[in-house]
Amino acid sequence: MPEPPYEALIQSPDKKILPEIEKKLAGLYLYYLVWSQDSAALNTELSTFQKWLGHLVKLEGANLKWLIPWVNSQESLSPVNVKDYWKGSGELSKTQAIQPAFTHAGKQFIQGFLKEMETALPDPGPPLIAKQKMSFESWYNKEYLEKWKVFCLHFPNGSQALKGKEEWQRMAAKVARGKGPFASLLARLPSEIEGFANLEITPPWVTLVYKLQEVKTEAKRVESLKEKSSLAKVTKKGRKLITRVERAFTRSGKGKSVGEQMAAAKAYLSFKKALSNLVPITVSRKTAFEKVTQVFKEDPAESSSPFVAAHKAILDLKTYMGEQTKGEKPFWTVFAGPFRFMWKYARVEAGCHLQSLWEKKVLVEIQDVQDQKTLNQLLLGKGGLATSFAKIDAGPFLSRSLKKGYYAVRALGGTIPFEPAFLRFLTKGAAASRPVRQTYTVRITALPVDTNPEASIKPHATHLKIQCSDKTKRIDNFQYPVRKTITWSPASCGDVVLQIDVANLKLVKKYTDYNAFAKFLMDFRSGQKVFKPSDFPEDEAALKRLGIRFIRVNYQFKGHRPILRLLARSPKRVPNKITQCWD
Repeated sequence: MPEPPYEALIQSPDKKILPEIEKKLAGLYLYYLVWSQDSAALNTELSTFQKWLGHLVKLEGANLKWLIPWVNSQESLSPVNVKDYWKGSGELSKTQAIQPAFTHAGKQFIQGFLKEMETALPDPGPPLIAKQKMSFESWYNKEYLEKWKVFCLHFPNGSQALKGKEEWQRMAAKVARGKGPFASLLARLPSEIEGFANLEITPPWVTLVYKLQEVKTEAKRVESLKEKSSLAKVTKKGRKLITRVERAFTRSGKGKSVGEQMAAAKAYLSFKKALSNLVPITVSRKTAFEKVTQVFKEDPAESSSPFVAAHKAILDLKTYMGEQTKGEKPFWTVFAGPFRFMWKYARVEAGCHLQSLWEKKVLVEIQDVQDQKTLNQLLLGKGGLATSFAKIDAGPFLSRSLKKGYYAVRALGGTIPFEPAFLRFLTKGAAASRPVRQTYTVRITALPVDTNPEASIKPHATHLKIQCSDKTKRIDNFQYPVRKTITWSPASCGDVVLQIDVANLKLVKKYTDYNAFAKFLMDFRSGQKVFKPSDFPEDEAALKRLGIRFIRVNYQFKGHRPILRLLARSPKRVPNKITQCWD
């Protein structure tokens, strides 16, 4: 127990003592007790203090919960922080920690103090606080386990502290070798929850912590037998050895059959082996990509992937060890943590590899292509660069549906972290690559153009020119409605030019590239478009001198919606980034 604070013993309501002097005097009180020869005076003082203590514990509403903040303030005790396990340079969005009072050391501290307190009480002694102590211990035990339950459930979030590939790679190398945060916490839990297995209602996750220790013991025995190669050969000597092992399992099994105990031990060993087989992915990104591809390609029932083996081992352990209830989740969150951590690391590494392939196979090949129509054909046509990439390189990780278009396939609870823009690009690209009609017929009505009333002069004409290979289609409007039906071909028609004549100014708005006419229709989809002087930089000053603040151009269309749909399903730009990588 720490030395108690003696300041309260020397304080007086009618005397003010400087804090520095008060501290000195409080320290001297201990020496007074040691050196004093007046046993009668000491006994009188002791009796007085005991009466005070007896009075305090009998006050109405008194309880022992004040022990928690007091224990938390002890310098000799430390909290348990998630970041103590996750050594990274990043910050956690929400820090999880166990207060010192709810650690094994804190619990022992409280128990020791309560024993001293019972000794210090006046007659009849311990019975004076028996009710408070029982109430406190009942509350404390629940709070203690609740704190550790929440800690376990949020423990994987500690990976947020890892920043960049190097920190993840270092941690992955540890985890694959049976070390790292999860192994450390699993090793600590038995001592932290010591004594909680015999409660009236023991939480399922606590029971599993103890069961794991049994499984580890059985696993060591199984490993020992494998080393001797005795179980593989059913000889007379081997049968005797099996009998001895079965007896040992029965003694420690607590109701579990020998078969279940053996199966649990073997599943645990399979889990450890599967993790160790993942060490190579922490060295090579290509190996990580290959291992992840294997998971997405193979049937889980027949797969030889270490990821599938680890996942299967966890499922087997859940079957043999637990009851498959929600109350077991804190334990399985920590136990399965190494698998989930390695699986996430590998998927990000696989995503980085795909990003590299995209840059080499697609972006490099199109870097000098400017024409949108040529670009779309190169990327999305039959055997196009993007089409082939989605089918071959990213094929195992992607799927398509009528509603969602392209989406990331899920395996073992995770996906490759594709960028949403990439999935939208593929979905629109697939739609754009479908055969379209050779020609579309659109009726265009050009209406008079107007401007702000205070303008000194108004536009007197508009000219719409649609450039096609056979001829340029024109609609000229001189401030009275004019209607014309045109035939537009995606294959043979190109740029669209809108010209507005104001005084001696010719204001030009040009729509270029593939689907230029569709872009024009989109601009006027509401039937009008308002232009400002700033839309025509070369003539902006002249328009302002004329008092023109805006020009409203009006068109009506019929039969144009199929063309707008062409634009909607055409990808706007080729994404540079297709997956989330470390950088």
